[in-house]
Amino acid sequence: MPGANVQVTYTASPTPAWTFNPDSATVNSSGNIVFTAAPNSAWKFTGFSVTNGGTIFGPPSINSAGNQMTVSDSCPHANGKQSFKYQVSIQLTGASSSIWSPDPEIVNDPSSPAPAPKPPK
Repeated sequence: MPGANVQVTYTASPTPAWTFNPDSATVNSSGNIVFTAAPNSAWKFTGFSVTNGGTIFGPPSINSAGNQMTVSDSCPHANGKQSFKYQVSIQLTGASSSIWSPDPEIVNDPSSPAPAPKPPK
């Protein structure tokens, strides 16, 4: 599947306050990672950060409602399988500063072409 979809939940009181579904998002080819706020969330996305991602990930694009954020992932085939820890930031309704999440992961696992069938002998 090119890209991935991740639903994000944040609540201020229970532990843990953050939920990412899936917790480990796998990307098999170049595409977008789309982060979506859980229904009825009282916050908006404000940013994205990835550890040691270099130029593999693009800057975040956040929709006008703030409930969806898209990040491009080039998932370079030549790099093979790689895992990246990332964080998202959100701003609670009425708050003046952002809150950063813990660090779930993105796994880039470019699919390999299937070997050609051997001709019959």
